[in-house]
Amino acid sequence: LKSSSRQMRRGGRAHPSSSSSSSSSSSMCDEYGHMTSEGHTYIHPTPFVLQNGAVLPRAQLRYRIYTDTVLNERRDNVLVICHALTGNASLDSWWGGLLGPGRAFDTSRYLVVCANVLGSCYGSTCALSENPDTP
Repeated sequence: LKSSSRQMRRGGRAHPSSSSSSSSSSSMCDEYGHMTSEGHTYIHPTPFVLQNGAVLPRAQLRYRIYTDTVLNERRDNVLVICHALTGNASLDSWWGGLLGPGRAFDTSRYLVVCANVLGSCYGSTCALSENPDTP
């Protein structure tokens, strides 16, 4: 988060940060609007063991950061948004009315982070991901 805590404000509305580490930016349009797989990618440093015992050798999780501020020295101004209905980190697409300065997800006070879930077709490890152990 440290490298992404720069100011990202345009026209008074929070805009998501994106990373060059993002692979191709696939896009879908559904009832939530235009959503993409843009964002940063966290790669788990060791094999990730699922609850059922299966192992993901290189689990990846796509996330996006929305902010008009910077991460403070105490690192206590982060707001993590979790969701159950979409596998997408496009917070601005599905809860955009709550995002921005002075709103519930106040980007003038908090560095707002939203991550996809494993299995998401928007950039996280899913059924279509390549298995690095398969020749």
